Amino acid sequence: MSLKKHNQRSLIIFDFDGTIADTMVQSIKIMNRLADEFGFRRIEEDELQWLRSRTLWQFIRHLKIPIRKISKILHCAQAEMTRNILDVKLFPGMPEVIRELRDMGHHIGIMTSNSMENVSALLHQHDLEVFDFMLCSVKLRKKARNLKHLRRLHKVRSRNVLYVGDECRDVRAARKARVKMAAVTWGFNNGEVLGKFRPHYLLSNPEELLAACLGHISPELR
Repeated sequence: MSLKKHNQRSLIIFDFDGTIADTMVQSIKIMNRLADEFGFRRIEEDELQWLRSRTLWQFIRHLKIPIRKISKILHCAQAEMTRNILDVKLFPGMPEVIRELRDMGHHIGIMTSNSMENVSALLHQHDLEVFDFMLCSVKLRKKARNLKHLRRLHKVRSRNVLYVGDECRDVRAARKARVKMAAVTWGFNNGEVLGKFRPHYLLSNPEELLAACLGHISPELR
């Protein structure tokens, strides 16, 4: 079904890391540099695919990341990401799909835990400054609350909101906020684990996002 029916306002909210920006390689390098400093395990290359089939908190437990240090680790990681942000690539096909969705009249925005500085710099680098809004530095546990806030702020019905993200926690947040969810399989979590959380759409390439918004792909019954 199409997001936009009977001239109703539609809203598409994108996660950034792992959805638009391919930050995986940089993130692993940064985490491994911080591992010794903060006393957790390094990410080995041969376990990466296994880790992609785990939730964020399973990932944290596996690496033995100290819970009390997570905020400081995230702060340091973000600072390092800022120094290397222009080395990050966008996922092939995403810029074209985003521009087309914008041209179709959808209201589009970004909600991310990444910083406004990083997001703005990378979008400028790739000439993708087409978003109507950006909500950055969102806390890990506050995504559902912020989805509800954005829906109310932009005066959109829940059925006309689509959240696009790459993690299991994104699916959980969308369900809690009672908005549709398109889970992409090219980011942090793979399709195997994302499917278990029952998103409305499970997408393997950016063109499928465009097809879903055009109504060419129906959401699975959830």
